[in-house]
Amino acid sequence: MHMQSNSALSNSAQSNSIPSNSKQSKTEQGNEHHLTELLSRVGESFDSEASMRSWLKEKGVDCTQADGAKGLQSLYGKIEKGEATLVYSQSDQRVYRGATTARISTEVTIHGERYPLFELCQIFLENKIEPESLAISDPEQVPDMLASISIRNAHVRSSQELWETFIGNEDPLLATRRGIKEELGLSDEEAERVDVRMLGSGIEYEEPIDWPGIHSVLRIHDAHALLPEEISKPVFVELEKGEQLSIFVATPNSQVLRGIMKMVIPRITIKRKPIARVEGT
Repeated sequence: MHMQSNSALSNSAQSNSIPSNSKQSKTEQGNEHHLTELLSRVGESFDSEASMRSWLKEKGVDCTQADGAKGLQSLYGKIEKGEATLVYSQSDQRVYRGATTARISTEVTIHGERYPLFELCQIFLENKIEPESLAISDPEQVPDMLASISIRNAHVRSSQELWETFIGNEDPLLATRRGIKEELGLSDEEAERVDVRMLGSGIEYEEPIDWPGIHSVLRIHDAHALLPEEISKPVFVELEKGEQLSIFVATPNSQVLRGIMKMVIPRITIKRKPIARVEGT
């Protein structure tokens, strides 16, 4: 495994104690009561994806646009699983997705030093792939790996947190630990060795990015997680259902890698539609 020198890692680690939470979503100013009321509602009930689409059209959502990022099939699956609800707000004539999530500031331990784990990019694949094709051990291998697979859409991320959606009324600590396990591909035994601390909760508004035209209101439980050295790595790749990748890196050069991704991703998706959208800096 190729690693930075101990001195380079130590210099970066001096400023990397418990990272503060950088907000992925914007909080609507002065609308906390409105957001709380939306989350308290019982969501619409749908017996099929088609009935959900019909309801969305009736409420003024352009389903062609809403289907463009994560896809309405994915949203319907989340509703069926208990990870999301849909409600309509008459006061502002918007459709809202409601969800409860864990926002987890995560650190790994390398050579005795602690480094924040960054989500580098999120990839939506044209075809399903096997996990064996994603076996990398160094963040510098990420661009070559992405160039070898067929990509439908991609986002360069700016998140320093892992995110996990609760299932129904799941316990916050259990949901957080489950999220760490699933996002980083840990075994049950490894996940139990992660030091997890819950930090509090709040309600936030999120702009309609994942499903254009569908706004989101989230109850967010903040947490901090520290991986011990024996299960820490400089790069983690999560493959979801064989067709969606999330790549996380822990390195002093994470900002440089993010800059590289902004150049690499448009080049490898330029022949396909839609062209990758870049988020953050």
